Amino acid sequence: MRYILQKLGFYLVAFWAALTLNFFLPRLMPGNPVDMMLTKLAQRGPVSPEAREAIELLLGTNSQASLPVQYFEYLGKIFSLDLGVSVAYFPASVSDVIGQTLPWTIGLIGIATLISFVIGVGLGMLAGWKRGSWLDNFIPVTTMFQSVPYFWLALILLFLLGSTWQLFPLNGGYNVYTTSPGWSWEFIGSLIYYGTLPALTIVISSVGGWMLGMRNMMVSTLSDDYILTAEAKGCARGAS
Repeated sequence: MRYILQKLGFYLVAFWAALTLNFFLPRLMPGNPVDMMLTKLAQRGPVSPEAREAIELLLGTNSQASLPVQYFEYLGKIFSLDLGVSVAYFPASVSDVIGQTLPWTIGLIGIATLISFVIGVGLGMLAGWKRGSWLDNFIPVTTMFQSVPYFWLALILLFLLGSTWQLFPLNGGYNVYTTSPGWSWEFIGSLIYYGTLPALTIVISSVGGWMLGMRNMMVSTLSDDYILTAEAKGCARGAS
């Protein structure tokens, strides 16, 4: 119970720190979102002072309140799920943008995690069963990939498999020119093809942890007393 509370406290502190950084970093960076928005709108024609004031009201940058007051207002909006308007996809709201991309993210991470779990557990079991084999010696290589950040590994795979050898597309979720979303084999095949490279990044980065954990559990189980007793009574290792 104490361990669970400690882990819960750690995640709450990490969540609060992320929210705090998200509040202060944009205010410490040069420029502001209003100028970015006006630059985009200026491409369509002159922008009036009234339009600038309306954008400031929309993005909440015209507040004359102190920084602590702005911070607690920001937290209040976060916990009330009022995430404001997206600067990159104006005038869409941030909630709408997240809602459109969240199913794709959950599907990609969920399937890639399941694949890495099956592969990692299976290979880890074999590595623990055959200690000293090439597969057992290959585990440090997989754990090295686990320490590489996702985006670095993704950039390497994009360069090699997407740009140099051109085996997979560099962007997109499916072929928008030949397929449309639906339960058709053509769309599912395009979805798998476009998702292979990002899924491969997640699998390579996470399979090492599953392998190492399963290998250690296998070694620990094989050294238990009931396994040794069974072998001493003549039971073959494969049967035990």
